[in-house]
Amino acid sequence: METVLASDARTSREIWTLAPEQGLADRPIQRAKQALGVRSVRVRLDEKQLSYWLLPRQQMPASVPPEAVPPDLEEWLGPLRTILSRHAAG
Repeated sequence: METVLASDARTSREIWTLAPEQGLADRPIQRAKQALGVRSVRVRLDEKQLSYWLLPRQQMPASVPPEAVPPDLEEWLGPLRTILSRHAAG
């Protein structure tokens, strides 16, 4: 998974198409996505909805115009997740 996404973000459709070629099943892909911290970003291009998978700190491809990308809420959600996980653990 990491090598597939290393050069650039890819659509989920590309990932699922490449998976059988790499000998990967659904569950290992989902586990790798979670372990690598891959995030999904949905965009709307030419009346089509696409979901891009990105590694941490990876940017959307240049082919995706900025106005098609929703705002990244992780700056606010990340600290809340931390607080909630501490609360749940303790």
